[in-house]
Amino acid sequence: MREATEYLRRSEAANYLKARWGMGSMAWLAKLAVTGGGPIYSKAGKTPLYRIADIDDWMQGRMTRRASTSVTLDDAPALNSDSSGEAAA
Repeated sequence: MREATEYLRRSEAANYLKARWGMGSMAWLAKLAVTGGGPIYSKAGKTPLYRIADIDDWMQGRMTRRASTSVTLDDAPALNSDSSGEAAA
């Protein structure tokens, strides 16, 4: 027997985002549903429904690790590399 998946309405998803990640609103989620770039959602009639796992996956994907405002750690060469471009051991 499959375990039931819990779905959140847009208002509940916005509250979850605010509580878990410190950001988010119903208006923001509604905008992203139209323009793209938001979390995956399903619809039951006219009601958008979000899974918590999809919200968390989406937020993790939005996160970047930074060493400064101009350098992301994911895109930068190793910070402890020598001038030859090879990483230090």
